[in-house]
Amino acid sequence: MKILSLAATLLILFYFTENQDTSTINGKWEFISISDADSLLKNSERKPYINFHEGESRFSGYAGCNRMMGGYEVAGDSLVLSQVAATRMLCEEMRIEDTLLEKISGKSFYLDFESTKQINLIDSSGDTLVIRKTRDSLEEK
Repeated sequence: MKILSLAATLLILFYFTENQDTSTINGKWEFISISDADSLLKNSERKPYINFHEGESRFSGYAGCNRMMGGYEVAGDSLVLSQVAATRMLCEEMRIEDTLLEKISGKSFYLDFESTKQINLIDSSGDTLVIRKTRDSLEEK
């Protein structure tokens, strides 16, 4: 009975993973959780965001002080961020940006779609970043 239950669970998980429309990643997403920086993020006036430009396989965004940019690739339920770069202005508070850039630079993430409006990005060590589709990105559709 346990084997049958496990098999059914794996089949359902496989079905939803394989049938997830990853094109929904296109657009602007606000970081609502960054492990090790959540308390700073909650008190931040301007939230970091990432904007995926699907047709070009690149992203741009705001890291907390500076603009960021780079490349990305989605394959199934995996997201790889590459060639991450940022402008170099110095701000009074850099901890959010430093943490975010450290967490995304050259990393591969498992895409856990909470919905079409929220995605958990889980790296190989289990750290999770949570992004939510911005209002202006939703209004463009």
